[in-house]
Amino acid sequence: DLHKAVNLLAIGILITLFIASWSLPQVNSYIGYKNLSKEIIKVRAEKQISATYFYKLKRADNLDVLLGHSFTVLKKDALLKNKLSPGILVISNKVIDTNKKDQDIVDLLKGKERRIVGNYSVIVL
Repeated sequence: DLHKAVNLLAIGILITLFIASWSLPQVNSYIGYKNLSKEIIKVRAEKQISATYFYKLKRADNLDVLLGHSFTVLKKDALLKNKLSPGILVISNKVIDTNKKDQDIVDLLKGKERRIVGNYSVIVL
């Protein structure tokens, strides 16, 4: 009986993992930077823009490898000076959608083209 119960439990876990793996591609935008990098490259090509800026992006250190070019990590004051060359800004959706203390940034970005990829937005400056 114990042997049969353990086998049923193992089969149930394997079936659950198999079914859950089908939904993984829909979650990729939230767990990695590959889709974000593809969108940045796509927008750069469409708009013929060379500069890429990041604001409040976790673990952006090695993204230059995925992007194939360098980027600039901005602090709030540099972003608000609005003296950036035309480029792409990658910013957390939390800053735009829910963060009251960054309302000045939200106001600055109003009316700009915005593409949402997972937890981040790609904005054309």
